[in-house]
Amino acid sequence: MKLTNPNHIAILAHLAVAKQGLTFKEIKTKTSLTDGNLASCNRSLEHENMIKVSKGFVGKHPYTLLTITRKGMNALIDYADWFNKTDRRFRGY
Repeated sequence: MKLTNPNHIAILAHLAVAKQGLTFKEIKTKTSLTDGNLASCNRSLEHENMIKVSKGFVGKHPYTLLTITRKGMNALIDYADWFNKTDRRFRGY
C-alpha cells in the first residue's frame, strides 16, 4: 500500500517516534481527527498490517493502544524518500 492519505501519514509519523505506541486518545489529540475519522483510518491501516491495534480496559474504561509495524515503518520511510526526492526536484527550478 502506498501512502497517499495525509491522515494515515500523520498517524504513522506519530507512531514512528512513540516507542511504546500511543493510545487512541493521544493520537486523536495529536492529529485533531474526529473519533470516526480516526477509527476509519485505524481500520484501514490495521487491515494493511501497518499498525497493530490492542484493545482492553483500564478499570472500567476502554483502552486502545496503537503501535506501528515494520510494514508501516517501511511504508513511511518509502514515503519520506519519495517526498525528499520530489522536494529536491522542485527546489532545482
